[in-house]
Amino acid sequence: MTTNHEALAIVQAARVKAIAAFPYLRRGLAALKLIPREGLGTMAVDPQARVYYDPATVCEWGVSLTAGVIVHELAHPMRLHFARAIALGVTAEQARAWNIAADAEINDGVLTGICASHGIALPKGAITPALLGLAEDLLAEEYFAAILAGQQGREIGNPGGGDGEPTDDDKPGNPGGGKPKSKIQQALEDAPDCGSGVDGIEREHDAQDGSSEEEGMSDAEVRALARAMARDIEIHEQAQAQLGRGEAAGGWGRWARQALAPAKVSWQQKLRATVRAALRQGSGAQDYRFSRPSRRSSVMGGVIMPSLYSPLPEVAVVIDTSGSMGDADLTRAVSEVAGVLKAAGREATLYSVDAEASAPITIRKIADVRLMGGGGTDMRVGIRAAFAAKHKPTTVVVVTDGDTEWPETRYWGKATVVACLVRKPWHAPPAHVVTVEAF
Repeated sequence: MTTNHEALAIVQAARVKAIAAFPYLRRGLAALKLIPREGLGTMAVDPQARVYYDPATVCEWGVSLTAGVIVHELAHPMRLHFARAIALGVTAEQARAWNIAADAEINDGVLTGICASHGIALPKGAITPALLGLAEDLLAEEYFAAILAGQQGREIGNPGGGDGEPTDDDKPGNPGGGKPKSKIQQALEDAPDCGSGVDGIEREHDAQDGSSEEEGMSDAEVRALARAMARDIEIHEQAQAQLGRGEAAGGWGRWARQALAPAKVSWQQKLRATVRAALRQGSGAQDYRFSRPSRRSSVMGGVIMPSLYSPLPEVAVVIDTSGSMGDADLTRAVSEVAGVLKAAGREATLYSVDAEASAPITIRKIADVRLMGGGGTDMRVGIRAAFAAKHKPTTVVVVTDGDTEWPETRYWGKATVVACLVRKPWHAPPAHVVTVEAF
């Protein structure tokens, strides 16, 4: 009981300390419902902005560390990480990677700098872009793609670069020794679980609806609170700009500007809509076949008539893995594959292409993606390989930086070729290639 009372005093003091350091987050920090959960071992949050804390852990952290973690947990529901995870199709197996990606989005250099200047800190080993070996100022979706790529062997941005400290099992001469763990691998093992407020997947410790003492906010209330906080941040940044202090709120400021910006159609939506439209066109295309004769053959005096059929749409994805594609471009390319798969609603065939096309692989989810290559650039090779396959695609999506030549003629008939450009292209695609700009 003494521990619970002590922990309650710590979290209350930590909230006050956090508000003093981040006055523009006052509304959100004040609205958080703090709920003790013995044995949790950390602090977590749910989509209703309820923060769960382990009394013993909080007592071990003290006020300064607890204040830093409260600010961190607030960011998850306010930035709608749970809704973004659902929209991205994050699975239970990928939830830990998404958690790390969301943490990296939150814990930028400005946040940690403000914390340090007010005597606030994050626990040792807290996930930051630097800890993962990745650039700052990226979205969780971009970090997520990089983490998945790192798990698959080609570590975009060289996260970790294989320079992690070897464990005892990794040292030479040890039976079963292996390669040192990368930064991403280590983070996947060590990072704490921030709860359902990150991925929307319910946890055992989450409060049950109907409990008046632990009642959280509704989805509408969370979104209204987030917008009000965004306006507070905007006012704060405007005041700081007059003092010549630039982006005083760091990642929070960038989030606020995005939250308050007029709604517009994102390139991801354009890409998915383009792919869906192409698939509808492909699925509606009819052809003749003799494998199932027409019923009219019986009245044609022995003449066998073909029947009409609708081919099943096939999707091929051609990814530019040439030397001109930077790490950030490859990160975006992998995330775009997820959009294509979601739009298609079915498996696709993937080709990694530089000056040559790799052997095709079938992908059903983003975790299946394997990238190979790194030489010259000629996306025409990948397009030709896709249409030369036994099962010809109805839609081919080419993800590239545009530093390539394009087919001069539309030799693929009724099929559709979509160019998803991650940068302003050196060679603009011709009119017979549908173009989506992702820059």
